[in-house]
Amino acid sequence: MDKNKNNNLLYSYKNHMNNLTNTITEKNIKIYSDINYLFYFNTIVKNIDKEVNCSIPTHFDNSLAFSHGLLAGIAVENNLVNYVTSIRQLSLSKQNWSSSLYPGYYFINNQNDLEKFKKYHYVSPVPISMKSCQMVTIKYNANMVKPKTHPK
Repeated sequence: MDKNKNNNLLYSYKNHMNNLTNTITEKNIKIYSDINYLFYFNTIVKNIDKEVNCSIPTHFDNSLAFSHGLLAGIAVENNLVNYVTSIRQLSLSKQNWSSSLYPGYYFINNQNDLEKFKKYHYVSPVPISMKSCQMVTIKYNANMVKPKTHPK
C-alpha cells in the first residue's frame, strides 16, 4: 500500500468493480445482480469464526468483502463444498490481488478433534489460524508430505 501511496495511486471503487466484472465476464461466470443471491443456492451458511467488524467500512473494505463473497459464489457454482476463500497481496490496485480457494480440511487439527483425523496426512498436529498469509504455507506443506501407507 505504501508503494501505491508513493506513486500517488488512489484506490478507485469504480475501477476495481470494472476490473472485477471484466475478469469474470471473460471467464463466463454467472454474476447475480441482486442482493439476495444466496436464495439462488441451496446452501446452509455456518459462521465458524469471528472477525472484528469495521464500524465505518471504506470502499477497500467493501471491495474485499465483495471479492470474498464472489469467490464463495464461484465455489458454490462449481459444486465445491467446504472451501475457504483467500485473497493475498492486498494493495490499492485490484490487479495485484491474488485470490484462491482452499479445501477446508487444511484447517482440521488433531489437538481439537481428539486425534480422530490422525490417519490423514494433510491434517495439522496443532490448531491453524485461518489468516490468508498462512494459506500458502499450509498448501505447500500439504503437497510436500507423502501419504502414509496403511495396512490392508
